[in-house]
Amino acid sequence: MSTTTDDGYASWWTPQQTADYLGRSVKTLAKWRSLQLHLDLPWVKYGHNVLYDPDGVRRWFHRHLKPRTGTRLEDCTRNQRLAERKRS
Repeated sequence: MSTTTDDGYASWWTPQQTADYLGRSVKTLAKWRSLQLHLDLPWVKYGHNVLYDPDGVRRWFHRHLKPRTGTRLEDCTRNQRLAERKRS
């Protein structure tokens, strides 16, 4: 998504590029900015443009990943109903 400039720095992402990476909408990102939610998501305002730091966005994304919590099959109520039907 981002390109590297001659000085070795990654270019900044647009809100659309950031939204695509995060799986959110551009409107959601705008809402987060206006309500000052997720203050650790790095962005800057440059003139009329909002830009996001790609490396910072990646770090933010990985910090906010939640581990998957699995449901054991025997705890699943649907599975319990199916097992009861088989017994009868």
